[in-house]
Amino acid sequence: MKACHRCQSPWAEPGQPGFNNTCASCGMALHACANCRFYVPKGQVRCLVPGTERILDFRAGNRCKAFEFLDGTPAPRQVAAEGHDDPRAAFERLFKKP
Repeated sequence: MKACHRCQSPWAEPGQPGFNNTCASCGMALHACANCRFYVPKGQVRCLVPGTERILDFRAGNRCKAFEFLDGTPAPRQVAAEGHDDPRAAFERLFKKP
């Protein structure tokens, strides 16, 4: 399901949103990096398509020609990776008084 990156409201129209399309629920731009299937949420390079223009605000609307609406919602961020401690627990263990 294609949906807004901010409120997860579904995009019911066929095809890609235009440069000026906004979410009917929250008003955010739909043609934005955060809604693109090539967007990488972390790292210095945020787009998987080589040679694309660098976009500073990934939530703002843009005119990128490589944009493809993400089909499906991104997986929620995991605070603690499988097999690793919670960061707070690791911090407390590191500075625990004997």
